[in-house]
Amino acid sequence: MLYYRVETVNVEKLEIRGGYMAALDTLLLKRLNLKSGTPVEELAEAVERSADPEVQELWISASLLCDIPYPDEYSGDRKNTVCLYNEMEYEEAEPELEYISELLIEYTNGKLALATRAFDIPNEELLYEDEYQVVVSKETYEKYAPSLDEAFYLGTGFLDEEDEWDEE
Repeated sequence: MLYYRVETVNVEKLEIRGGYMAALDTLLLKRLNLKSGTPVEELAEAVERSADPEVQELWISASLLCDIPYPDEYSGDRKNTVCLYNEMEYEEAEPELEYISELLIEYTNGKLALATRAFDIPNEELLYEDEYQVVVSKETYEKYAPSLDEAFYLGTGFLDEEDEWDEE
């Protein structure tokens, strides 16, 4: 079975900068003119006061993407574990992730984007599994991680261009 991880990537250096929440936080902070490290309570208050429709849309995206509870196996040891999502959860989240990546690409002049990598990990390597996600060790993640060259970069229009190419 395939599992998916969405990460914020510096496209020029092919470096992972964090998960998709790092991109979402960056976009919200930038739109609200807040500094990195702003407490969540202050961020929520700033969003509530904001009349910027893009801020409101990003906040909705955040709530839609954060509706899956973190398993104890992950939240208790984030330095040594990684969450990966099953195909159904990934496909459900993909429109929101596309939107976030498009904004990230726009705001960073193409320097950052969200990248999706598909992992084919044997069941015996899973530390935890539920109907939404799996948790694996960092070692397992690194062992099975496809290169960033093989990742699908969300918001780039690649699939749309490919579909147009097929029609010609």
